[in-house]
Amino acid sequence: MTRLQIVNVEELSEDMVVADDVYSKSGQLILRKNSKLTRQMISHLAYYHVTSIPITVGELSEATKYNIAHKKEVEQNHINKLLDSPEYRNFRKKYLNKLANARFLMRFF
Repeated sequence: MTRLQIVNVEELSEDMVVADDVYSKSGQLILRKNSKLTRQMISHLAYYHVTSIPITVGELSEATKYNIAHKKEVEQNHINKLLDSPEYRNFRKKYLNKLANARFLMRFF
């Protein structure tokens, strides 16, 4: 059985599971529900002056365990899809051309 517990940022540790979406004071999404905490995520919370967040305590449901385990796979598939898109390839080609031109021009200064 799982329950929600509010935990101070100073007391957070890696692998804790976020019980609900966490937003900054300006409304920017910082962490998604069911994210497994990393050191970097905890640092982001401190950076955004978040003092405490809801953490899932207890045995996670099988569905939640599955979602956590496959989240990285889904994110990586999404990144690969973006990198393979014609829009990204076109953007990259134009960007690299402009970068090469800028480097060429910088040789004269």
